[in-house]
Amino acid sequence: MISASPKGSWGKEHLFALGQAINRHDMYSEQIARCEERITEALAARCQPNDAGEDNGKAEAEELVERMMGVDSTAIPTIGPEIARTIASGLGPDLEAFSTAGHFCSWLISGGKKLPIRGKRPGTNRVGWALRMVAMTASRSRSFIGAKHRARLESMDTRKAVKARAYEPDRLIHAMPTKGTEYVERGMEEFENQRKMTRLRREARSMGFRLEEGTSPDSVVPAA
Repeated sequence: MISASPKGSWGKEHLFALGQAINRHDMYSEQIARCEERITEALAARCQPNDAGEDNGKAEAEELVERMMGVDSTAIPTIGPEIARTIASGLGPDLEAFSTAGHFCSWLISGGKKLPIRGKRPGTNRVGWALRMVAMTASRSRSFIGAKHRARLESMDTRKAVKARAYEPDRLIHAMPTKGTEYVERGMEEFENQRKMTRLRREARSMGFRLEEGTSPDSVVPAA
């Protein structure tokens, strides 16, 4: 810790360097705090007053982002407050301009510009970049989305699997505000259960049978 750093056999030049580092730390902390204040003010200006009729400037940025978008995007695995703010500032609450999730995904890639010719890099898109980071992190998470991607890597070409992984959070971000639905994490166990049931239904069809709806994978006993 910084408070413990002066203890020990340090020369004056070391303590001077430490003092400079502490000053920079304090300066950056102050600038970050001022940026956070401006972000909160900008978000508040784009939100309707709360049920009480007043915000009094006390609403947190995370709460304002949720009210602005109408859904809690941080419920999606690995989307934290900073990514949520990037999405909100880059998109706003109205995604009706994107008629389909595919249209939205294409816009994220192109940055709103005409797609370049083969071999050229597409335009920069802050929201697209943020969601690429989300996709890469989510694939390693112990979540439904993470388990789904790892299963794709087992059965699909790596390039196709990575592309599908990248589109997963994009489609959720489009669907949540346009359909007014919240993301509910179902967990790795739920994904594995679905995967087992898919395999069992395929095997049942191959033998001329059909599993009834509501069947649990644990209740299916293989024939002797």
